[in-house]
Formats: sequence, C-alpha cells, structure tokens
Amino acid sequence: MELDRTKIVIRERSWSDLVDLTLVVLRDYWNPVLFWGTVGALPFFLLNMLVLKPLLDFETILIGNEMNSNEELLYTRYLFHSITLVFLEAPFAMQGLTYFLGQAVFVERPHWREVVKSVRSSFGNCVLILGVLRGGLLGLPLVLAIPRDSALEPFIEIFLIGCVLLVLGTAIRVFRPFAPEMLMLERSPLRKPKNGVGVRYGTRSFTLHHPLSSELVGRALVMAFVFSALLVSLTLAERFVVGVLFGHWSIGWWDNWILLPINLWFLAMVATIFRFLSYLDARIRLEGWEVELRLKAEAIRLEVGT
Repeated sequence: MELDRTKIVIRERSWSDLVDLTLVVLRDYWNPVLFWGTVGALPFFLLNMLVLKPLLDFETILIGNEMNSNEELLYTRYLFHSITLVFLEAPFAMQGLTYFLGQAVFVERPHWREVVKSVRSSFGNCVLILGVLRGGLLGLPLVLAIPRDSALEPFIEIFLIGCVLLVLGTAIRVFRPFAPEMLMLERSPLRKPKNGVGVRYGTRSFTLHHPLSSELVGRALVMAFVFSALLVSLTLAERFVVGVLFGHWSIGWWDNWILLPINLWFLAMVATIFRFLSYLDARIRLEGWEVELRLKAEAIRLEVGT
C-alpha cells in the first residue's frame, strides 16, 4: 500500500469539485457501490415497506375518520414518512459502503470478508451513535406506533417524528456529518482509551467539525437543493418511461413500493460518496493530510529499503 499513490488525488477541493468527483467515483465504482449500498439498504427497504403499508390504505383511513380528510393529504403524509425514514436510516445502513470507500482510496478492491469484519467490529458503536443518538433506528418504531386508521397523529407525527427526530437529526448531521467515517474508518472509541492510543469520539468530532461549521452549513444547503432536484428528476423521468412503455400515466403501486424507495436509497448511496469526499477534504484542510500521507509513504519506503 503506497499511501501517496491514491485512487483519488488528495488535495483541497471546492463543493462544486466534490460534486463532480462524486459522479466520477460513482462511475468508476458503480458495481461495488450498488452492491454494498443495496446490502445495507435492503433490510430497511423491506421494513419500511411493511411499516408504511397501512398509511397507503386511504380508503380505510377515510372511512375511519368519516371522510374528514382527502387522498392528497394522506399521500403527502406517506411521502413525508418515506423520505424521513430513509434520511434517518441512511448513515447506519451505509456502513459497509463507507468502509469500502475508505479502503478503495488506497486499495483497488477490499475483500468482502474485510468489509463484513469491519462492520461487525464497529456495529455496537454505530448502533449507539448512528442508530440511537442520531435517530437512525428510532423512526421505524415511531411510525409503527401511528394508529392504522388515523388520518394524523399530531404527537407522534408532528412532534416526535417531525420536530424531534427530523429537525434534531438534520441539525446534528449538518454540524457533525462525519460520524460514520470516524466510527468506521478512524475507529474512534466512545470512551477515553486506557492505553492512551487513539482519540475519543467526542473530542475527535469537535476538532474535526468545529473549525468548518460555517462551510458545513453552506454545503448542506447546497446539497439539499441538489438532491431534491435529483429526486424530482428521477421520478419524472421514470414516470415518463412507464407512461410511454405501458400507457400508465397515473401514480400506481409500483411508484410507491418500487420506484420511490429505489430512488431514495440510490440518492442515499450518492450522498454517502459525497460525505466521504467531504470528510477527506476536511482532513486535508485541517490536518494537512496530503503531506502526512507523503511523509508516511516515504518512511515506509525507507524502512523497506533498509
């Protein structure tokens, strides 16, 4: 492994350069990206389908509420919960993809056993940080707690899911986006190491995120716009293709159960690539990582030469 000969040139980049590089990485590594992204997303894909299915039974909900609602409002509610669940679950589900990207910078193709072993060794910390503290595993039980015949459950849907999980999760992710990389790639321990080796997760998070707070907010706003535009573009393109090929121009079950979740999880994979590249850029800006890699590479060559 030659640390100064990486698949991605290690240098500072603007947000527009990172967007372009995200597409390049997706093009060059599309096969493993789709594989590891699908492996992580599939369990949540199925669970979300199971939990959200009653929310699409508009007829039962309307009858149970004496028609004091309409299908457009109920469908908007379903879209909100679908997008929210994927948004919350994505960092936890993409652990394998995050590790693959970290290794692919230096190694062409890490073996699948190595990726599985890494995910397994960091699983407990990821459950606590990404699953509980960041809400990745909390959305499903809350949606499951919504009464099946209710048009709206304000306390659960507006307060707990909307205000607490979504708003708080968004704020944390905007100001502290690199938790998956610190857990999966740096192996930052949650407690202070007894042997003094390594930096505690909380300390590492502050030193990596705090100096870039304003820039991270700007990037988050730009990417929210970019990914929203991508979601709309994908949805309209698929709707056009389905309409032309099959003559179905109205929204059907395949849009809700197949196309929408696939689009959301695909965007989650793209977002994981962009976040990883932003993580590299943050380390370069704050730590002079490109210089560190060159010095380490030269030290390895000298050691091997002697």
